[in-house]
Amino acid sequence: MLAVQRSFARSFARGIVPRCGLHTASVFYNQGASQPKLAVQQNPAKIYDFSEIKKLLESGATDSVLIDVREPAELQQQGFIPTAINIPFKSAPGALNLPEDEFEDVFRFGKPAKDKEVIFYCHSGVRSSAAEELAGTFGYEKRGNYVGSFSDWVAQGGKIEKK
Repeated sequence: MLAVQRSFARSFARGIVPRCGLHTASVFYNQGASQPKLAVQQNPAKIYDFSEIKKLLESGATDSVLIDVREPAELQQQGFIPTAINIPFKSAPGALNLPEDEFEDVFRFGKPAKDKEVIFYCHSGVRSSAAEELAGTFGYEKRGNYVGSFSDWVAQGGKIEKK
């Protein structure tokens, strides 16, 4: 267990938060111990599939925000799911932790409110999983992940938009 804690702590220090099935994040120190202990506690994210995302779009729901975490060049080449906003995970992993005015200056749209569900997708589900977990550490309790992501959306015949 100690090896897992150390490995996770090293990964966390490098800015990489692996998907490890634990559900909360906080670091606390035991004054008598030489190593910090790490406890992870987050609300689990909802896992979405194609039909659920399609229904969400068709309903025009305003209580959720669909976030594409691919890089802008990928969106320009491949397109994106309608209504999605782009917050690239690789080039801006801490974006959801920015103050609202800074976020708006960088992205030219409003920062998703923490009372809305934020649903992440990427190309194949890897970056969206990491982005969803990181959003939890920034205080977003209502989170979702479309793990099939854009590749599943296209394979199932979902409508795409291009800029």
